[in-house]
Amino acid sequence: MGVQKVETMAAPPSSAKFTSGDRTKPAVSGENTAGGTGVAGTSNVGSAVEGVTKSGYAISGKAHTGTGVRGTSQSVGVSGVSDSGSAVKGETKSGQGIVGVAKSGTAIIGTSETSAVVGVSEAGVAIEGRTSTGKAIVGTASGPGGRAGYFEGDIEVTGDIVVSSGAAGSLPQKLDAMDKKLDALVKALGDMSDKLVEIRKTELNIAKQQFCPNGYSASALIQQIWHVVVEDA
Repeated sequence: MGVQKVETMAAPPSSAKFTSGDRTKPAVSGENTAGGTGVAGTSNVGSAVEGVTKSGYAISGKAHTGTGVRGTSQSVGVSGVSDSGSAVKGETKSGQGIVGVAKSGTAIIGTSETSAVVGVSEAGVAIEGRTSTGKAIVGTASGPGGRAGYFEGDIEVTGDIVVSSGAAGSLPQKLDAMDKKLDALVKALGDMSDKLVEIRKTELNIAKQQFCPNGYSASALIQQIWHVVVEDA
């Protein structure tokens, strides 16, 4: 069955519907051999081109080396809307599934009441940020009780951790200052221990003078008491 053109009587003269019963032949085909646009749709307020399907791809773009689907707009270039599935999905075997490029604005932004952006990886990197001079990953929490970052598991850092917003200096510098304070505290405790030993010696000397008026030492006094009480008993 070939391509048929079916015109509806109730529709405006410019309205047309094309159907194809052959899986290998499209209902509408446009070709431009001069490098221009093959098929163009124009609309003032509605959809210039709309694709509807029950189970397949509503709109499919294929390119050997160029871009399969491209959207250009003063506001939103490409928009995807879904009730439960993926609004926009990118799949690739070796390249990037979805790439966002921006000169001054935000390349990719996710908005959600639960998880705006989710990265899942079994063995590789789920989410990666790279930059030469800026910040690779930025987390901001503006509300009370919010957290700019939350981690479940171990954290590995190969460089310095810089703490700002009222706390000057890097974390290694703060730890070094804390070590110095601990050393000073240990020294102070040592000096206090020496003083306690001296006080104890002084107290023992006072006790000897009180309980050994004849010059007996403490050990000699104990031996004398043992001789009198035990051996002479």
